[in-house]
Amino acid sequence: MKHFSLFLFILLCSVALTYSDDDKADENSESKYYKVTTKRYPNYLGFAGGFITGHGLAYRRWIKDKIGFQINVLPIYKEEKYPEDGYYYQERDSGYYNNGNINFGGTFLIKFVDVRYIRFLGYVGVNNTIEIEEGNYYYTQRKWDSNIDDYIVETKHSVIDRTDNILAGGLGAGVEFYVFRFGFNIMLGLYSSYSFEKETKNISPSIDGGIFFRF
Repeated sequence: MKHFSLFLFILLCSVALTYSDDDKADENSESKYYKVTTKRYPNYLGFAGGFITGHGLAYRRWIKDKIGFQINVLPIYKEEKYPEDGYYYQERDSGYYNNGNINFGGTFLIKFVDVRYIRFLGYVGVNNTIEIEEGNYYYTQRKWDSNIDDYIVETKHSVIDRTDNILAGGLGAGVEFYVFRFGFNIMLGLYSSYSFEKETKNISPSIDGGIFFRF
């Protein structure tokens, strides 16, 4: 065991010295990761999600060896109408119901260190979510009536008009790596958010990640 420990210590020292020499030789040049990936395929387009970066369609780019950025956008909006035609529409008999979720975010990236295929990085991001919900419809509700030992059907009216604006942001660290023309990243951080409608705050851990095609 002593001989193995001595061998391991010597091996680690050799690796450290080699890495130090490589750093001195390349300290005035761009990193291998930057040369192999970013200069050849500078554009990253794909899907990403997280509490800090935001979620949806994403574009990422390293504009220099040590700094980069990512933008995310996800627009979702749906309108539903329930005409009085006798058809049963998910407990809504007539009227309309619309809902949407629009998210967009921006993230600043900074390189810590990288090797040929992996880059260790830090990130700071902020994203904004707008939630929309509006409706004016009648719906049916079945209730058990113990007086008659049977179900009764009640028709009720519902009016909804709600818009919430949620701002979130945070920071953390993670890794980015590539396989052929595909890039991947997973990042861990801490984020906080604020809901303007509910006037509530939240602080929680965040997991952010993405998959991209590089071109």
